[in-house]
Amino acid sequence: MALTRITFRRDTAAQWEAINPVLLDGEIGIVRNAIGGEESLWKIGDGVTPWNDLPFSSGPAGPPGADGAPGADGKPGEDGPEGPEGPPGNDGEPGPPGEKGDTPPISDSLTSLDSNVAASSKAVKIAYDKAGEAYDKAGEALNVAGAAVGTGGFIYNSSGTFTAPETREYLFLIWGGGGGGGGGGGKVATTLASAGGAGGDGRNGAFIRPRVFMTKGQTAVIIIGAGGSGGARGDSTGSNGANGTNGGASSVTVGGAVYSANGGDPGLGGMGVTSAGITLLLGRRSTAAITTPGDGGIGGVGALGSLSVSVNASAAATSGVTGTAGAAGMVIII
Repeated sequence: MALTRITFRRDTAAQWEAINPVLLDGEIGIVRNAIGGEESLWKIGDGVTPWNDLPFSSGPAGPPGADGAPGADGKPGEDGPEGPEGPPGNDGEPGPPGEKGDTPPISDSLTSLDSNVAASSKAVKIAYDKAGEAYDKAGEALNVAGAAVGTGGFIYNSSGTFTAPETREYLFLIWGGGGGGGGGGGKVATTLASAGGAGGDGRNGAFIRPRVFMTKGQTAVIIIGAGGSGGARGDSTGSNGANGTNGGASSVTVGGAVYSANGGDPGLGGMGVTSAGITLLLGRRSTAAITTPGDGGIGGVGALGSLSVSVNASAAATSGVTGTAGAAGMVIII
């Protein structure tokens, strides 16, 4: 008897979707190479529904099931290495008192260095009184220093070293030196009264106030910035006054940390008058460059020009006035 072999319709998913045929009722359509090269997806037609709307009669493998119950515990493993040593336990009860030793000799001396000799009550009293006197004198010295600024602090107008008398936080008030004033401009002889320009005022030095913790006996190195020099005056040829110089920076160094207040900028020199035909003209008054803000050491005052501005101003050739120096910086410790 001859065998009849039956094959089902099969194609790739892309072809099925592109053609979208209507399978006969009961006809099977297989998706070729559906998953991993295996023909594992198929649909069964109903004679009405197109391919793309038919559901698959088979699908890919579902997710794995839940884990089973754990098995019985295995045998315990071998002991691990010994751990680190733990902290020491509490102290035990004190032992019984030892036997009484020999009584050392007694001395009234205040200068003995013999460790086998005990100080008498008299020696202790004398030492106590001397320590009290030294303490009182030290307190008086601190009060005198504090009275200098009225705040219980210390004032430095020149460079030096501060040693902390106790362990605490200290407030350092640090001013930089003021800039020097500019010199006044000179003037030539003019038709009528005139004057050279006044020099500009020096800028004040910067001001800072850091708080620094210091231990007793720790030192701070203090540098006081000098005031800037005043500018030279202009002469009777009508030359300009010279600029002043910058004020010096003041600083405090504690344990490697530096706290510094810059000096003030200088005033610029006044303009001179150089034209003989000028009448009632004043040289320009200079102004200081504003690059170092602050309200520290006072800046030098700019000098007037060759003459004050007044109805009695002279027409003769005259020189200006030298600018004044800025004030030095200062440090106060509270």
